[in-house]
Amino acid sequence: MSGKLADRVAAVAGLDRPSIVAASPDVLERTLESLLGALKRLSDSELQQRERHQDGSLRITSHLAVWLISRVAEAYGNKLVDLAKVPDKQSLRSLAGLAHLLHSAIDEKEGRQP
Repeated sequence: MSGKLADRVAAVAGLDRPSIVAASPDVLERTLESLLGALKRLSDSELQQRERHQDGSLRITSHLAVWLISRVAEAYGNKLVDLAKVPDKQSLRSLAGLAHLLHSAIDEKEGRQP
């Protein structure tokens, strides 16, 4: 994976408002994996070899979570998560947790019941 980060991020499938609004937590998790791969210049197979969280998804640092949240929020077109109000900080430590956090935030913004 080569090129500028902005180009790699732009190539991530599902990173547009309609796709994000329609995405299930599992689909959001795959989008987050693709974003992580774009950031780290890792192939899918290299990503799958990374450390796992106890929930079975890829483990991430809170710094990576903030970057991923900002990319999804940018594609959505609105701030999605107030980090100071995240009820379970562990949701910022795994891609599955982050996907569920983002999905809940999107549901709230879209006026959907959880």
